[in-house]
Amino acid sequence: MQRSIELTEEKLRENKERVGTNPNVGEGPEFLESKLWRERLYGTGTPEGNFARLNNALDQMRKMSSWGSTGGSGGGGTRPNSFGGSGKGSAPASGGNITAMGSAWPGVPAQLTQWEFVGPRDLKPAPQLIYFGPAQSRASGRVNDVAYDPTDPTGNTAYIASAGGGVWKTTNGGQDWQQLSDSTFDQLQTSGIAVTATGVVLVGLGDYPGGDAASRGVMRSTDGGATWVRVAAAIQGTYVSQILCDPDLPNVVYMTTGGGTAARTGVYKSTDSGINWAKLNPPIATGDFTKISIAAPDPGTGTRFLYVSRAADLTAGTSVFRSSDRGATWTNLTLGIPGQNSFNSEVEVAASPNDPNVVYYVDASTGQTDGRILKSNQAGAANTWVDVTGNFPDGAEVGQPGYNYSQFFYDRHLDCGTIPVPGQDIDQLFLGGITLAATLGGSNWTDVGQSYVSPAAVQTHSDQHGMAFNPANPLKSLITNDGGVYGLTFDPNVGTWTFVGGYALNRTLGVSQFYDADWHPSNPDWMLGGTQDNSSPAALGDVQHWDNVGAGDGFGSAINPVNTAIQYTSSQFDNIIGTGDSWASRTGISPDWGADELPFISRMALSPAAPNYLYVATNNLWRFDSDKAAGRWNDPTWDPNTAWDPRLGGTNLCPDSGQGFETITGIAPSPSDPSIVYVSTAGIDFATPRLLGKLWMLKFRATGRGYRDPANAQWKRLDIYNPGTGDVRSFPPGAIFQNVADGQIRISTVKVNPSNPYDILVGTTDNSPVAANNGVRLWRCRNTNNVWSNPQILPQFIPVSGIQGTPTALTTLPPRCIEFHPNDPSNTFFVGNDIGVFITRDGGSTWFNAGTNLGLPVVPVNAMRAIRGTGFLNIATYGRGMWRMPINVFDQAVPSPFKVTPNLTRGASISCTIRVQNLNQRQLSGVSIVGAQFIPSTGTLSNTTSALPVNLTPNQLSLLQEGRGTVLFANTTGRSGTLGTLRFTFRYQLASSTVNAVNDVTVRLP
Repeated sequence: MQRSIELTEEKLRENKERVGTNPNVGEGPEFLESKLWRERLYGTGTPEGNFARLNNALDQMRKMSSWGSTGGSGGGGTRPNSFGGSGKGSAPASGGNITAMGSAWPGVPAQLTQWEFVGPRDLKPAPQLIYFGPAQSRASGRVNDVAYDPTDPTGNTAYIASAGGGVWKTTNGGQDWQQLSDSTFDQLQTSGIAVTATGVVLVGLGDYPGGDAASRGVMRSTDGGATWVRVAAAIQGTYVSQILCDPDLPNVVYMTTGGGTAARTGVYKSTDSGINWAKLNPPIATGDFTKISIAAPDPGTGTRFLYVSRAADLTAGTSVFRSSDRGATWTNLTLGIPGQNSFNSEVEVAASPNDPNVVYYVDASTGQTDGRILKSNQAGAANTWVDVTGNFPDGAEVGQPGYNYSQFFYDRHLDCGTIPVPGQDIDQLFLGGITLAATLGGSNWTDVGQSYVSPAAVQTHSDQHGMAFNPANPLKSLITNDGGVYGLTFDPNVGTWTFVGGYALNRTLGVSQFYDADWHPSNPDWMLGGTQDNSSPAALGDVQHWDNVGAGDGFGSAINPVNTAIQYTSSQFDNIIGTGDSWASRTGISPDWGADELPFISRMALSPAAPNYLYVATNNLWRFDSDKAAGRWNDPTWDPNTAWDPRLGGTNLCPDSGQGFETITGIAPSPSDPSIVYVSTAGIDFATPRLLGKLWMLKFRATGRGYRDPANAQWKRLDIYNPGTGDVRSFPPGAIFQNVADGQIRISTVKVNPSNPYDILVGTTDNSPVAANNGVRLWRCRNTNNVWSNPQILPQFIPVSGIQGTPTALTTLPPRCIEFHPNDPSNTFFVGNDIGVFITRDGGSTWFNAGTNLGLPVVPVNAMRAIRGTGFLNIATYGRGMWRMPINVFDQAVPSPFKVTPNLTRGASISCTIRVQNLNQRQLSGVSIVGAQFIPSTGTLSNTTSALPVNLTPNQLSLLQEGRGTVLFANTTGRSGTLGTLRFTFRYQLASSTVNAVNDVTVRLP
């Protein structure tokens, strides 16, 4: 039978509508704790546990050493979201010269010792085009807001606030972008950005539209983004929806916030260009404030009206407030708007920049057909509002009235600009929903974006978020949406808007938000992954130019390591796409899922031990056999159902979802035994209430065809297990997960030791009810086989998060992914979480920051793979695309950003003066010696007699710059000629993080 390899236009709209109306679905990497989900349940007040946990983790990261030290040789180890994977050798002679850390793996430059960004760059839109933009356009990732620099008379300088990739700047109208926040921000989720008349840049931290992370304040720069300081601590825990500069008073700035910590939401004002902020008091002072807008000045008095809009919640309906004295006093306009006090509406307001009394208003109930646009010519006075909805493209034009409003909780902006006309300028009004529409101040609307009309008509990516008008040419503007940033121009000769010249502004922008990814086993430049609303980007051998091979929101992805022509990707609700010819063609291979519960975030995993098998999650586990598709990938008569083994083991792995919500969070086939697969789940039972988290183990009986026969599949739960009967019954706390009982923990991910199918690492999201294990997020079990071979001996899950409360403990953020070091899986493994990558070299006793210290931004890491054939540890992040690092960097005992050269002399004591050279590409400040030891090859260790710390001179080091310092040792440290190791521990500041680094240098005493 003929199968469509694309989602049809109707199916794409249906899937988007499911997102828009399903309270269990958010737009971020996972939705259990998304802004939307929380607020639909709790209103704008939300528990602060996750925000506090992120703050604590960032503080802990600042204290962490850069790497563990084990002597002269190597060691022997889906907002913030609950969800979302050694070789031993001597240290180099310099101890910290990471440019000479042994030989590189095949194809890896030895000098590459920092994380390398690999893309996407120059990313094509998804092949079906509808929702993603025309073929000549380029995409990147979600951008929440944009602002021009009014101090640039050319209008070519602008800044963007991306959802997960921080702040970027262009000085040539968007043709090229430069990141400004990788090394200076400790949070890359941003929304709300403005530039004052004096060039001060202000950007709100946190992701307002998606709710991926609450704000930690506002970042402020006075030098074009070269340096930043954080201000507005009072808004921490909420979300910045907008920052607005007063057009008359260069030091006055306004800000609106919403969601998160209710008491901190509201309207704020600064009178010193964003250094200090005071909260204003409209009639309702807290809630989800969506927009602030300032009107044109009254020609007689100079008065400007200031408007703010507030979305409905469980305490009040939608509201609009007006101030004539810049926020000192307010008038409630709400009751004067016909049909107000709805408790279901999203709302925005926009004042005319041309007429002091004209103001526009939009409200809509998500997923309904009652959206409307109103206009007042009397500053919003009662009974002056006129409906100008007119022919606004609400979705009726494609047979779905209200569709364009269906995600108004997420994609929504109302903005008004100017069309210069001799005698009287005209308003150009824009309303963004799923598509972008515009009108010249009236009710005759144009669908400018045509995002969901047809592949031939589409002009820009779907899901609009913000826009800014060029101060040098008001006919030009920049818009932002889920695809990135695009240039829009009004042509007065024909009276319409065009994206010509503005389609490809994302070529150098690197803000893709990956959910999952996989990498080629031998070609380091071949990789693919699934992204938030940008389908499945793929570098098919060229990391400078990326293709797109998927559909919808991209999710699970896989590359067959044996037959690399076979690859897979997926989109929402388990739409699985495969190829048998390296994407020369594509085939839809989803089976008939029957009555299974299909997750928005599709999860899949290829079996490394039997890579013809692809495992896919519904509420059950399914298996696709590519051997059964051989020669049939492009055969229109082939039925993909014939290649699937449905519902392996006949077990619903999420049996509690009927009382609330439960989903599969991880699938981990064993790399060494094709008969073993692990599955993790997480959720919440609202009826009890209790947390849901299960860890399942699938084993195929060794009879007949073994793992090849789906009839041999059988399941057992590892998190709770009765050894007497094998049934699913809760064990007392401490039986399996130490001090954790059933219903008290959720499981975020699971990973199998590549050499031992019964040795697994498990990530969890919640605290134990027993204080001893509070903060533990990573567990290890080395005897899972006991549930099959020796059920009287329970499998034991031991905490491997280090000692909680110490600088070398793993952060309390839930692991999003886990990876074993391929050369030393017993001792060395990695965790990716909300703030980067962490490593242990001693089996989990101590942990060290393997991210920011080596050039990785503070960014969530959703996928991680160590590939032997390319020599890279690869990661996919949720906000800054894909990165890689030579895995051999992690083979060394003490990587450090410093090269240390000692000079020892003996007098009344042993004097050691060291030259310390910075090999890090970023500036390090406050460099000091906080530890100095001499470790003889035989004998007793000696500590320095100098008072510590010893500051280097200078103590601020740029790339290759040297600092000097001297420490003393007692003459009794050793006789002349004694061979040993000098070990120096340095402390320094990198961006906002305090980091320790260790250097070992082999010397003989003088």
